[in-house]
Amino acid sequence: MRQVEEHVQKAVRLAKTVDLSNEELQNLFTFMLEGDQ
Repeated sequence: MRQVEEHVQKAVRLAKTVDLSNEELQNLFTFMLEGDQ
Protein backbone atom coordinates (compact mmCIF):
# COMPACT_ATOMS: atom_id res chain seq x y z
CA MET A 1 0.00 0.00 0.00
CA ARG A 2 2.84 2.39 0.84
CA GLN A 3 4.27 1.80 -2.62
CA VAL A 4 1.04 3.11 -4.15
CA GLU A 5 1.21 6.23 -1.97
CA GLU A 6 4.76 6.89 -3.16
CA HIS A 7 3.65 6.51 -6.78
CA VAL A 8 0.79 8.94 -6.20
CA GLN A 9 3.07 11.50 -4.56
CA LYS A 10 5.53 11.26 -7.44
CA ALA A 11 2.68 11.66 -9.92
CA VAL A 12 1.39 14.73 -8.10
CA ARG A 13 4.84 16.34 -8.13
CA LEU A 14 5.25 15.46 -11.78
CA ALA A 15 1.81 16.83 -12.62
CA LYS A 16 2.66 20.14 -10.94
CA THR A 17 5.85 20.32 -12.97
CA VAL A 18 4.43 19.25 -16.31
CA ASP A 19 0.93 20.66 -15.73
CA LEU A 20 -0.93 17.67 -17.14
CA SER A 21 -4.60 17.89 -17.91
CA ASN A 22 -7.04 16.11 -15.59
CA GLU A 23 -7.72 13.45 -18.20
CA GLU A 24 -4.02 12.67 -18.60
CA LEU A 25 -3.65 12.53 -14.81
CA GLN A 26 -6.56 10.10 -14.52
CA ASN A 27 -5.04 7.89 -17.21
CA LEU A 28 -1.71 7.96 -15.39
CA PHE A 29 -3.24 7.04 -12.03
CA THR A 30 -5.30 4.26 -13.61
CA PHE A 31 -2.25 2.87 -15.37
CA MET A 32 -0.12 2.93 -12.20
CA LEU A 33 -2.80 1.43 -9.96
CA GLU A 34 -3.49 -1.38 -12.43
CA GLY A 35 0.24 -2.02 -12.69
CA ASP A 36 0.50 -2.49 -8.92
CA GLN A 37 -2.19 -5.17 -8.73
